[in-house]
Amino acid sequence: MKKHTWVQGQLLQTNKTFSHLKMKQREWIINTMRENCMAVLEKKRKPLSKGEKETILLEVLDSIKQHGIWIPEHEVSNVFSKKVARYQRKFLGEISDETNTC
Repeated sequence: MKKHTWVQGQLLQTNKTFSHLKMKQREWIINTMRENCMAVLEKKRKPLSKGEKETILLEVLDSIKQHGIWIPEHEVSNVFSKKVARYQRKFLGEISDETNTC
C-alpha cells in the first residue's frame, strides 16, 4: 500500500488520475470549470490572464474539496489547462461571429 496514505481517517490513493473518478464526479468538475470560466469571460470579453486562470482554478479546487472529492491538484490543473483553452476559443469565436454579422 505504498501508493496510499491516511488523511483525516480516510485511506486515499496518492497516484489517482482524473480518469479514475466516477463519471458523475468528472462531469460535475468539468461543469464547475465551465461555469466559472464563462462567468469571467462574459464579464471581460477578452482572453483570460494567467492570474485570472489561477483564481478560477483555486475556486474550482475549493468547490471540489467542499464536494468531498479527493484528487491530486495537479490532475485538476492539467484538465483545467486543456479545457480553459477550449472554452476561450469557443467563446471568443462566438463573440467575433456576432460582431461580423451585425
